[in-house]
This record gives sequence, C-alpha cells and structure tokens, in this order.
Amino acid sequence: MRVEVGNDTRRLTDALALALAHDLANYLTAILNLCAAAQSELPEGSARDVVDEIREIASTAAEVTAQARVLGPAPTDELPLLDLAEVVREALPVLRSVLGRDVSLEAELPDGECLVRVARGPLEQALTNLTLNARDAMPSDGTVRIAVREDADGVELEVADRGSGMPPDVVARAAEPFFTTKAGRGTGLGLAIVRMVARETAATMDIESTPGEGTVVRLLFAPGS
Repeated sequence: MRVEVGNDTRRLTDALALALAHDLANYLTAILNLCAAAQSELPEGSARDVVDEIREIASTAAEVTAQARVLGPAPTDELPLLDLAEVVREALPVLRSVLGRDVSLEAELPDGECLVRVARGPLEQALTNLTLNARDAMPSDGTVRIAVREDADGVELEVADRGSGMPPDVVARAAEPFFTTKAGRGTGLGLAIVRMVARETAATMDIESTPGEGTVVRLLFAPGS
C-alpha cells in the first residue's frame, strides 16, 4: 500500500525530526563536557582510557546528529544578521571540550562586530566540522587556530591546523559528500556540509593544504547589511 504524505504532514515530520536531533545534540554535548571534566581528574590508566573511548563515540554521534540538523529543510525567510566573531566566541567552550585534552585551541577574534547574513545553526555546525577535521588531521598533540577577520572584501572565518596535510588530489575531493580519508572513522560529510553552508550564504570556500605542514580552510562571507 502506498500512502501519500501531504505537505502539512511532511512539514510536521521535518520539524519533529529536527527538534529531536536538536535535543539529542544537547545531550551529547553534555556527555562530551562531562568526559572532558572526568579526563582532567582521572590519572593515566584504564579508567581514563574508557572515558576517552566514550568521548570518541559521543563525538562521532554528535557529528552524525548535527548533519541531520543541517540537512533538514532550509528556512524560507531571509537569513538573519549575525556577528560572526561573537558566534565563534560563544562556541569556544564547546569546541574545546570536543577537542579533548591533547589538542589546544587558539582564537584570534576582533573586538568589533563582523556582521554576516547566515543561519546560526548551519554556521555553528560548519565551525564544528572544521574544528573536528583539524583535530583529526593531527596524530598527536597540536593546536587548532580559529580566526575571524574583516576587510573590504568581506568577513573571513579561518580554521587552521599543523597536521598531516593533504596532497592536491585529495584537496580537490575533500568537500565531496562521503569522501573521507579517516579509515572508517568519519562520515565523509564534514567538509561537504561546510561547502553547502557556504553556498547557501553566498560565501566562498578555500582550502590550502601541504602534506606534512597542515591545512587552512577559509570561508569568506559578504559583509552583512
């Protein structure tokens, strides 16, 4: 039997799915924060190793859940005007928790406003995806650097690492959906989501990477008005 679903029912289903994904993301964030707190108290050993595994699983689950939120129906209203620097500033505590103890996070943020037109949820997810990709590119300890800059061309969000880097052929495919070099640990949607967010906000996305030296991803947004 084939059941036709009306537009009202479909919209309700979409809204419920996104609401559930939002709630689940909040629970997973709480788990990640608790893992970070436990890691700071536990000595080296089996108990801490278990917490590390929990954090890795929760981090992956959070990534998959977030993709469902971003891949939901796009809003039809005009995109809101947001201060990109403030959004990044407010996201830093969560980003530090998902990076774990071995990777540090540095931010270069201006004091003034950097206004862009973009939906907050997709923007935060793009920032999270870029941060996690930078973390995964570093086999041991390292530093992820996030910067927001504004000039005559627009407002730039930059996420950089000093990790393994990528050869040109991998850079060319890095933002393809389901393309991954993480040997089964990734969904292959991280940079694809970032590229989608860039397209929906008329931003440009640029990837610079050199094997053995690291990767820099930049999103350039038109100035908000």
